[in-house]
Amino acid sequence: MTITHPTPVRNAHVDLIMGDLNGGTIRVYDAASVLLATFALPNPLAPAAVNGVGTANTIAPVSASATGTATRFEALTSSATIKFQGDVGLSGSGASLIVGTTAFVLNQTASINSLTYQAFP
Repeated sequence: MTITHPTPVRNAHVDLIMGDLNGGTIRVYDAASVLLATFALPNPLAPAAVNGVGTANTIAPVSASATGTATRFEALTSSATIKFQGDVGLSGSGASLIVGTTAFVLNQTASINSLTYQAFP
């Protein structure tokens, strides 16, 4: 039998992780691990989780620090501890971090459309 968790447990897990990221950062990288941009996360990062999923509040755009194609990200606390990492994509891709474009260009505006974190089943 597969281990599963009731929704209140999943929500509590998501709220804990998202809460740890209040005032933290998102680092976006290309496939060669070149850092393309660092985004400051708001405090609070997200409202309470629903059905085991947390969705971040608006994250301010930044200027890209390098040119490349965004493929992955790291979510870090304000003390730079990585809480989770995931894939970057465009709307409809199913990625955890949805960006305006995956083509980051040095000193051009880079934006995050949405960030979601889903708890274990």
